[in-house]
Amino acid sequence: MSRLLSLALVFFMPFWVAAQDLAYTEIRLPGHIRADNNVVFSADGKYGFIASYLRSDASVGDEVYSFDTRTGRIVDVRDVQFYPTAVAIEKRSNTLVVSGSSADFPVNARLHILRAGSDGRFVDSTLVNIPVPMASEDDLIPSEVELSDGYALYCNKQALYSISLHARNGYSAGQIVDMVEIVPFEEYAMNNRLMGIDYHAATGTIAVIWQRANESFSILLYKLNLFAGNLQPVVVNRWSERVNEVALPMGELIGLGSNVEFNYNATQFYVVSSSSGTIYSYSIHHGGGLVVKAVIEQLADGAIQSALKSPRKLVYRSSTLDPKEGFFYISRPFGISRPFGFKPSSVIIVDSRDGSVVAKQNFSENEDLMIGVSHDGSKAYIGLRSGALYCLDAIQGQLTLVTYLPEGLLSLTYEERVKLVAVTAMKDNAGTVQLLKVNE
Repeated sequence: MSRLLSLALVFFMPFWVAAQDLAYTEIRLPGHIRADNNVVFSADGKYGFIASYLRSDASVGDEVYSFDTRTGRIVDVRDVQFYPTAVAIEKRSNTLVVSGSSADFPVNARLHILRAGSDGRFVDSTLVNIPVPMASEDDLIPSEVELSDGYALYCNKQALYSISLHARNGYSAGQIVDMVEIVPFEEYAMNNRLMGIDYHAATGTIAVIWQRANESFSILLYKLNLFAGNLQPVVVNRWSERVNEVALPMGELIGLGSNVEFNYNATQFYVVSSSSGTIYSYSIHHGGGLVVKAVIEQLADGAIQSALKSPRKLVYRSSTLDPKEGFFYISRPFGISRPFGFKPSSVIIVDSRDGSVVAKQNFSENEDLMIGVSHDGSKAYIGLRSGALYCLDAIQGQLTLVTYLPEGLLSLTYEERVKLVAVTAMKDNAGTVQLLKVNE
C-alpha cells in the first residue's frame, strides 16, 4: 500500500457516484433476517450463503439458503432445528457452520455443520449442542465461530471449544475435540465472563477477551494444534497464575463486541480500550508488557459502565513497504451523546509506527456502522444502519456514496478476492441480499 502517511490528517469528503457504474444483483429470500444473519461466499465466489430465522409469512421455519451470485437464484434450502444467526465458512472444503440457539431450557448454543458441493447444493450435515450459562433473560448467546482447516472454535462465555468439522484423526464431524474451562459454569456472571475470541488462521493463535471483574480485563492466548485440534496455552508469563494471561491496566474497559487483532504473523496482538481510547500492543514471544501505541480521545467513553456496551472494531493492515508496520482501521459502531460531550460514530485510521491519526470520518451519532477493509488497507466499504453504503479510498482521501437502501442496511460483507460486496435488508416483508460487483 502507498504510505498513507504521505497524507495530512484527512476528513474524507463524500460525493455521489452514478448507480450504473456498478453491477447489482438482488436476491430475495423466503424468510426474515436480522443484523446477525450475515452473508458468506464460496471460495470461487459463485455461491453465497445466509440463514433466516422466520419464513416470509412469519411462521416458524428456520432455514439456510444457498444462492447463485451470478443470477440471484436460490439454489438450495436446508432446514435447521433452531434459530440461526451467523454463518461461517471454511473455504477449502466449502464447509459451513451455522450458529444459533433454541428456546429450550437449559440454554444451548447450536452449531449446524454442513458442506456445500461445487454446484452450491448442501450435502453432509451434523448438529452440535453446547451448554451456555445465562446470568439473566437479557444475557446473550454467542454466535461467533472461528474456523481453521478442519476445526471450528467456539466460546460459550465460560469455556473454549475445538470441534471437528470432518471425520478425521479418529473424530467424527461435529465431535468436540478439546475444551478448556476458564470460568467455572457455576461462577459465571456478567462481570466474570469470556466476551469473545479472535483467531489467526495461519498460525493457529487464539485470543480470548476475559472480563474478570467490573473494571478488570485480560487477554488469554492459546494455540490450536492445526493437525490434532487440541488447545494449548501460549506461555507469556511463567510466574502468573495463568501463564497465558495478559492483564490490561485496571479501569481499562473493553466494550462487548470489541475484538483483538493480530499482525501479519501473529507475533503481536492489538486491542483498543473503550474507556480511555488507548490502542495497546503486545509482543507475544518477546514479552515486555503492553505498549501504548496511541491514545485517541474520540474513542474514549470514560471509565463508566456504558463503555462496556460500546465496542471498538479493530482491523490491522500491514504496509507493503514494511510488513512489520502498518495501519489500524478503528471503528466505533455507536456514537455517544452525553451532557459532557458528543462523540459520533466514526472510522479512524491510525499509523502503527507513531500512533498518529492519518484520517478519520464521522457519521451520525445514532447510526450503527459496519466496515470491510481491503487486504492492503487502501480501500474500505462502510455501511450505515440507515441504508447508506460508502466506499472509502484511503489513498485519494475520498468517501464515495455507492448506494442507498431506503429500507435500511442490516449487514455488510466485503469479499475482496472475488470482488463482491453484499449488503442485507428487510424489504416488503422478506429478507434481501444486494450484491455489488466491484471492479478494483
